Amino acid sequence: MKILAASAQGSFNLLHVCGKALDFGRFAAYPVHAINWADRYAGPAIADVAGWIRPALCAGLDSLGTMVSGSPQDCAQQVADALRQSGGRPVLLAPGCTFDPDALPLANLHAIRQAVAAQSASGRRRTAGDP
Repeated sequence: MKILAASAQGSFNLLHVCGKALDFGRFAAYPVHAINWADRYAGPAIADVAGWIRPALCAGLDSLGTMVSGSPQDCAQQVADALRQSGGRPVLLAPGCTFDPDALPLANLHAIRQAVAAQSASGRRRTAGDP
């Protein structure tokens, strides 16, 4: 907590929870701007924490599976699913952990970027009262 308190003076700090947390809830009130975790393979799911965790959500992409071995369509679907799970709460779409960038097909990276842009554009077209 001493390290986190000192880092709170920074303009942006991110806590990465590596692996499966025994008690993910303990990170909910940590003094960080965002929390990153492997929601796809270690959990919990974005939908399970979006309503109560205080820091910004930074998750949604499976760095060990979909990003590396899935199709561009799989990657785009994962973007849409992560945003759906967030329930409208902003989320920083990111891999759950590190990955070998040489193993990531460029087409998948482009698909992720295009899916984010499409979701963003669709959100801007909505008007008040739209679901």
